[in-house]
Amino acid sequence: MGMNWFDKLESQLNEQLETFLSSNPEQKKLLDQEESEERQEKLLKRYFHLQRETEFLQQELLELAPKINYWKSKLKQAQNSKQWRLVEEASNYQKDLMHRGKTQWQALKELEFELVQLNHSLKILKEIAQENSSPSSKNDSKRRNQLDNRWEQFETQQELERLRRHCTN
Repeated sequence: MGMNWFDKLESQLNEQLETFLSSNPEQKKLLDQEESEERQEKLLKRYFHLQRETEFLQQELLELAPKINYWKSKLKQAQNSKQWRLVEEASNYQKDLMHRGKTQWQALKELEFELVQLNHSLKILKEIAQENSSPSSKNDSKRRNQLDNRWEQFETQQELERLRRHCTN
């Protein structure tokens, strides 16, 4: 019963806001700009975070390669000495390192894919911001709607890709 009252209040407030914005197009434009800037700021933060993660993974992979080579040589040394217990241990450790490298490589590819998507999102937001900063006209409104539609399609594609990656893991 309490939620019903809250839902009604929320609906009423949304209607009042929409009425106000439709009768004050300049305020609607300012609100749209603010939302776009917030979205862009959020995406930039995510982008820089992913960049740092990517750099970290790249560094880990660079450090892992010599370790794998080192244990490869140790494995050969143990095989030449016919130290079968050491061969088994070195082989297992080398396999673990290679598995870690493969996992990190896959994570790096996924991060790079997400960075490309975020870069595309930021480009779209920049286009929207440029459209909003130009003088108002019917053509601008039409182009804005087209950009909004492209943005929605892009967000849908991102979500589908995220679900696809989640299902394959």
